[in-house]
Amino acid sequence: MFDARHVALDLVRTGHRLPNSRDVAPLWEQSDIMGWPESLGRNTSHTWTVLAELGTYMPWVREIFGEAEDWSVALTAYYMALNVNEFASVVSRNPSVLDSHDRLHLSIPLTFATMPDHVARRAMSLLTEDASFLDWIFTSAGTTRAKASPHWDTWVRICNGWLGQVYRFAFQGVPHANLLRTVP
Repeated sequence: MFDARHVALDLVRTGHRLPNSRDVAPLWEQSDIMGWPESLGRNTSHTWTVLAELGTYMPWVREIFGEAEDWSVALTAYYMALNVNEFASVVSRNPSVLDSHDRLHLSIPLTFATMPDHVARRAMSLLTEDASFLDWIFTSAGTTRAKASPHWDTWVRICNGWLGQVYRFAFQGVPHANLLRTVP
């Protein structure tokens, strides 16, 4: 059965070499692509605004996703899943890195946390409607949800710290902070 969620994460996990680079890395680890593109001034807030508004200005996006808000919900859920993927990858490689979070550089921007509450709630519902998808994120990254769960609160603190630096006055924290406690 075709599942676009798996395909989307498999794509960003695929190794690629950027021009003028010797290194091959998954797309999700390449910040020039995932949130800070040169073409948009390396400004992740501006980049997110452009992405989030595609459903308003691009008819082909509405043809695929429906209303503009449906696009925003899907995009927010996707970036939540990318954040979970980054967390699972960090825990799988070396969970002790989380203890030195002042040196941890996030690859996936957390700009999805700026979406209105009703969009974030719908995105969270999309992400949690199938626990097997969440489990797949962890197992395909080389760990399990059970092994990663003890590190989740630290991850959320790291993410909220990032948000506090980028959006000093206008954030309430990552909208999926209770994710691992919500999904059975």
